[in-house]
Amino acid sequence: MQYSIIQKKSKPELFDLINELKAELFLLRFKNKTGQQDQTHKIRLVRRDIAKALTVLKLLDDGKLIIEKSTKETKVKKTKLVEPKAKAEPKAKATNKEVK
Repeated sequence: MQYSIIQKKSKPELFDLINELKAELFLLRFKNKTGQQDQTHKIRLVRRDIAKALTVLKLLDDGKLIIEKSTKETKVKKTKLVEPKAKAEPKAKATNKEVK
């Protein structure tokens, strides 16, 4: 599943998607252990899809991903992260031994 498709989903849709993917992952692992799974690469793909959905969910919770709904289609805006400026550490005062 493409990341851009996952970004357009709302929170309830993301929770449903994560639950579906986890159930699918369980079945794939079970089939793999019993020898019924021929396409073992699907396990990795499902794990990655779960990670993508969890990432989008985390970004929505942090407010770093804003979904704007318009009449035509859903637009996704990413906000830039601004790192706070580091404060300069105060210099240690010289002791009498260091001054001499």
